[in-house]
Amino acid sequence: MKTLTQYIIDFATDYENVFNNRVMSINTHNNTIYFRFRINANKAHYSLDMINVFANVTYNVVTNSIKVVTENSKGSRKYNSYVKYECEQLVKMFVSESQKALDVEIREAKSQCYDRCHVELLSMIDQTNTTHKNLCYGYINQILDLYQAGASVEEMELKLIEVKKEMLSDVRLFPKVENMQETSNTQDETTNNNTYTAYNRSFSSYDEAYNYCIQSDFDPEYIEAVSAPASQNALRLDLQLFASPIDNNVSITNGIWIKGNYTVKYIVEHTKHDKDININYDNIIKFECKNLQQAHELANLYKSHDYNNISIYYTVYNANNEPIIEDYITDMSFIMSESEKRRISQIKQDNEQLIKELELHKSFVAHYKSEKVFDQFKENINNKE
Repeated sequence: MKTLTQYIIDFATDYENVFNNRVMSINTHNNTIYFRFRINANKAHYSLDMINVFANVTYNVVTNSIKVVTENSKGSRKYNSYVKYECEQLVKMFVSESQKALDVEIREAKSQCYDRCHVELLSMIDQTNTTHKNLCYGYINQILDLYQAGASVEEMELKLIEVKKEMLSDVRLFPKVENMQETSNTQDETTNNNTYTAYNRSFSSYDEAYNYCIQSDFDPEYIEAVSAPASQNALRLDLQLFASPIDNNVSITNGIWIKGNYTVKYIVEHTKHDKDININYDNIIKFECKNLQQAHELANLYKSHDYNNISIYYTVYNANNEPIIEDYITDMSFIMSESEKRRISQIKQDNEQLIKELELHKSFVAHYKSEKVFDQFKENINNKE
């Protein structure tokens, strides 16, 4: 966006292109603009009768002050008052018209910023879900209130970051999941189903418990996992993305995996839009996920909204709640946004179609010995479609 100083200079330059030989020069330094005007002091209509007076004018953008100094020549002193008045009116006209143009650009920038915030917040949710959409509009209204109060683009963008954080913390939009707890005594042990309790009721899945809490206006924070499956293979599958391949035991630096009860916790961290992490880590936001897949999806969500310093931490706890495996990953290159996946998929489809057409072209030309006939053949096909 151009500044008021740039607008004034541009307007004065355009003015000089229409009214030749009035604005002799324009310069600027910091918040001050320097004009040199040539004024027809005696308002003569013919150049031979004109008494031209040169005036140096300084305009301070911050204080909105004008200072005029005339270059007196023989017989021109008596016109000084008129010359100063004329110079002041010219500068005031430059400033007034430039301020109008700047106000229009600022209003358009604010409107575009609000529209962008509106679209970004809606893109974070499933818009086919009416409940989620209504909740999202409540967050959008926070931006709308700022917009209607005349907030700047920078203020709305800062508010957008805060609102995104609030939305991601809203369990109604992004449910907080329980830790994935897995029990294993032997490799051949059978798998039991998870059960969850909430407000003295049992549920077969977390989603069922969560929906009950929402419908009953209860806090989902009080959902508890009672039992968990004994799937050591699932744990191995997850750990292979972070550690070396596993045989019968999990290799770690401080000992060997002991089969028994264990709990796996996944933490996704990010630092808003900061490029560098502060030394005190006060700006780190953490979310706990129930499995690696959900951690990937959450990291993918942050990545699609331009968050930085995304990490996935995992910790395995034994039956005594002691951490026995800890690791993390910060390379998010394997995470791809949905839009990027769709774009790459479309490119692959287009390439496959082009390859098919090329093969058809080669086969046709080789058989009929004529490229012109093939072009006619394609045209006929397109006309039929």
